[in-house]
Amino acid sequence: MTLDDCQDRHLYRVHGRNISLAVFRADGPFFIGIRTKFGDRFLDAEYPWESGPPFGTCKVIEELPKVLPEGIPNETSLSFL
Repeated sequence: MTLDDCQDRHLYRVHGRNISLAVFRADGPFFIGIRTKFGDRFLDAEYPWESGPPFGTCKVIEELPKVLPEGIPNETSLSFL
C-alpha cells in the first residue's frame, strides 16, 4: 500500500518508529497515533516513509475498517479506538 492509497481520517496499521495504529491526515500528510513513553500515553505524529530521510518513519501496512467519526478533530483525540 502506498501513500497515494491513503484516505483522510481513515485508520491504518503502520510500521512506525513509535506507533503501530494511526489515523491518516491528508493535509500534512502525516499519521497520528497513540504513543507510550515512560508509562504515559499521548498522541504523536509520524511522517510517511515516502517523505524520505530523516523524517519519513511511518510505513503503511494495511487499511483497517474504521474512519475517524465526524466531530472528532483528528489532531486531538483517537478515543474511538
